[in-house]
Amino acid sequence: MLKQGMLFFSFFGFMFASNWDYEANGPKKWGTLDPNWKLCATGQSQSPINIISTETTKVKNTLFVDYKNHSQNIQNNGHTLQVNFKDSGFASIENKNFQLAQFHFHTPSETHINDKTYPLEIHFVHQNEKKELLVISVLMEEGDFHPEFEKIVRVMPSNVDSVVEFKNFEAGALLPKSKAYYEFMGSLTTPPCSENVTWVVFKQSIQASKEQIQKVHNIIHDDARNIQPTNHRLIKEAD
Repeated sequence: MLKQGMLFFSFFGFMFASNWDYEANGPKKWGTLDPNWKLCATGQSQSPINIISTETTKVKNTLFVDYKNHSQNIQNNGHTLQVNFKDSGFASIENKNFQLAQFHFHTPSETHINDKTYPLEIHFVHQNEKKELLVISVLMEEGDFHPEFEKIVRVMPSNVDSVVEFKNFEAGALLPKSKAYYEFMGSLTTPPCSENVTWVVFKQSIQASKEQIQKVHNIIHDDARNIQPTNHRLIKEAD
């Protein structure tokens, strides 16, 4: 998960540090690159995880999502492509409201379900007034052309540190029809790997064409952290 605006997630400034990547200074080294990133190596509730559907606990579905078309821009920050929002709606779970700040991409997916990986994953990052974080994950498979996703593909900047104005994008069009999900406590999947992040992973994936997904991958390349131990965490499942 990566950064929104300068004012919104101050600690996400770590994401723009130049000395971490997915290659020589990749995930297995992050915890040694900066004292502030030690949780990347020592944390016990790290993300991403491999969700095993036979090891979940059934709960009531309390998720509500209400996104508005208030996108601001799309940026290439050197680690991912990120669409930033302002006053863009919210998500609510277990009686907590979180404002949508941004979403970004990982190729291939970081989250696995029953050992299955997907060619692309979208992380919708939210924050509430207590600075608590909620990440909603949407997994994407190859299939039908996705017209709303194409709006991103057409304008996404290929140069690092480039920002392109990107208004009135319908973020809700990237959510699956079914709102069944898995829920667990985890972390940021990039430095500083901060924990106490609420994760929601939709059980149903969405589709985009192979060509659309490949165009995103051509810019961000492989940017997926390796699977982390669950350490007997509670994995909730809601239909």
